[in-house]
Amino acid sequence: MNPSTASIVEAIEAAPTDLVVVLPDNKNIIMAARQAATLSEKDVQVVETTSVPQGIAALLALSQDQEFADNIRAMNAALHGVRSGEVTRAVRDLRLGDVDIRAGNYMAIVDGDLVAAAGAIEEAVTRALSMMTGPDSALIALYPGRDVDDASASSLTAAVREAWPDHEVEVVRGNQPYYEYFISVE
Repeated sequence: MNPSTASIVEAIEAAPTDLVVVLPDNKNIIMAARQAATLSEKDVQVVETTSVPQGIAALLALSQDQEFADNIRAMNAALHGVRSGEVTRAVRDLRLGDVDIRAGNYMAIVDGDLVAAAGAIEEAVTRALSMMTGPDSALIALYPGRDVDDASASSLTAAVREAWPDHEVEVVRGNQPYYEYFISVE
């Protein structure tokens, strides 16, 4: 799913403006995004997001009332204030670092690092959140993927609200493939 430099250039050129921000949302895409920025005549800035939650935080910092350079600074500042988590299913047995994973387990990934494998999705989300939350965090956002039904998302959200009563918990239907949940903590 990693786009090529040519695909990114095509998207830049299709943008109806001469000021373009590229949010890679994946560390494997940053180099292609940087290269694409140099190949365009437009003013292209790459805000080096490494996850979808960072990309969303950067987008929320964007203001049409600010100058382009000020928006880039605000977007870069915003992405550093968010912790990112992902929960996905293992398709085969493997061992990564200290974590044994069985096919079908839910894998909890925090800021790009695998932190846990669990048989139940709620356990994977809870283990990720226990590493992501702290005394300075106040907001948890859950982004259920396309394979998570509404009843399951509601049940998990209730469990998260009960476990973290001092946090605001938001749910935004992400409908992303491959990942049961994207999670952000700010």
